[in-house]
Amino acid sequence: MATYNRPGVFVEETLKPLVDPNSNSSDFVAAFVGTSSAGGPVGPVLLTSWSQYQSLYGNIRQTQNDDLGYAVFSFFSNGGSRAYVCRSIKAGATSASLALLDTDPDGAGPGVAEAVATVTAKSPGVWASDAASNARVFVTVTPGSLGRFDLGIDVGSGPGLLARETFLDLTLDPTDDRNAVTIVNSPTVGSKYVTLSLTATGAFGVDFINPTAVAAAPLAGGSDGTGAVDHQTAVERLSAISANVTVNLPGVTSSAVLTDVIDWAQGTGNVFVVVDAPKPSPTDTPATVSSAALALAAALPAVSQVAVYAPWLYIQDPASGTTGALRLTAPGGAVLGQFARSDATRSVAKAPAGTGTTLGGVVQVATLFDSAALDSLNLAGVNVIRPVPGAGLCIMGARTLAKGMPDRYINVRRTLLYFTRELTNLTNFAIFETNDSVLWSHINTILGQYLTSQFQAGLLSGSSVNEAFYVKCDADNNDQVSINAGIVNIEVGLAVHSPAEFIVIQIGLFDGTAVVTDSTGI
Repeated sequence: MATYNRPGVFVEETLKPLVDPNSNSSDFVAAFVGTSSAGGPVGPVLLTSWSQYQSLYGNIRQTQNDDLGYAVFSFFSNGGSRAYVCRSIKAGATSASLALLDTDPDGAGPGVAEAVATVTAKSPGVWASDAASNARVFVTVTPGSLGRFDLGIDVGSGPGLLARETFLDLTLDPTDDRNAVTIVNSPTVGSKYVTLSLTATGAFGVDFINPTAVAAAPLAGGSDGTGAVDHQTAVERLSAISANVTVNLPGVTSSAVLTDVIDWAQGTGNVFVVVDAPKPSPTDTPATVSSAALALAAALPAVSQVAVYAPWLYIQDPASGTTGALRLTAPGGAVLGQFARSDATRSVAKAPAGTGTTLGGVVQVATLFDSAALDSLNLAGVNVIRPVPGAGLCIMGARTLAKGMPDRYINVRRTLLYFTRELTNLTNFAIFETNDSVLWSHINTILGQYLTSQFQAGLLSGSSVNEAFYVKCDADNNDQVSINAGIVNIEVGLAVHSPAEFIVIQIGLFDGTAVVTDSTGI
């Protein structure tokens, strides 16, 4: 408080945090983790279009198990707008590279070539050097005068060119503002595909000449590593993302791998996991496909941060030059696209299922289940995609693996994740404030205003504000022991929407005097 030494009126301003009136739950962020046959950055990389994926990770390769590429394609085909990609790699994977030579290292005429700099692919694997890769990286060096040169980076070649980067008027002089290493490695204006390192010995001077000319030379070396693909390390790179993330590992059905991912997701508090059911073989019957999906669901932790989807889907193959060619793909990409679409048009409180989730670009499901299988799958928490008359192929399940709990529904768990993040952000201001009744009152007011706006927007259930939520932060739950420990206890209760999962119609025969009923479930 200010000190006042003379009589008068003094005005002090006290500004409280405001609830953002534009806050909504439609800022859906997806994430895909898996291997890419054409390489690309390990990530996480935020993509906002399918063309961005192609420029960074290459075109889908039909001859490879490119589940990651097909999942991202299906995501954008079904209404998705933002997705992170993390590329999984094997242990010991190394990056391809190319040494840039100075053929006149001592300035006394042509002599023994010295490697003055090295261009290295940003991510490991043989993709950048493999002649069969459509994302192979080529380097062009055009020498200029006074130690200057231009550097060109091509990803792909000829009609298969995916991207081209050009860096002009560079120098290897470390004291120059046009220093090549600084510019090429810049996180803002640098290369998306390679890094540059200085390998020359000695000080830069008249005898230190720019790299010799190089004409579209490919990177060499690089290794995909050995052993199993390390999906867990790739997934954990998503820890750098503060937003709530829904992650899918396309085509990954190992219960051991997925259990580790789900355990990690529970620990983060901001991750929801979508799991693909096992891929069917050409000889599998609906019964064996159902059994495989049930077995996978049973082998995973029975928690609400995970949902399983079946069956696999047939889409028109974007990698085929033949119109109408079909490809069998995992369902996760299309499902996450529908999550994004549902969040944007309705809200996170709406279950991402029903006749409003007609899948885009999907020709047919790989398996049609009978009624008995549909019953078993739904009760086990496996969400089935199936044809619905008049609507098309729709997601007709909205369950997590938390059986018998209020958060057995996907929208309930995702709504709780959403409010957890929002309430955390809204109460950050209270850290290091004086822990007394004034602070508690401010917290009650701010959270009350925010939750009222969310109730009015339809994210909370109830016919009134009093039925939709409550906030308690006062002397009852903040005694002197808590105050001395530096703790502010805030209790929040939320009435969250549950979906109408079963529609029961009672049909009766009416003859004017009596009614005979028959219940029909849809």
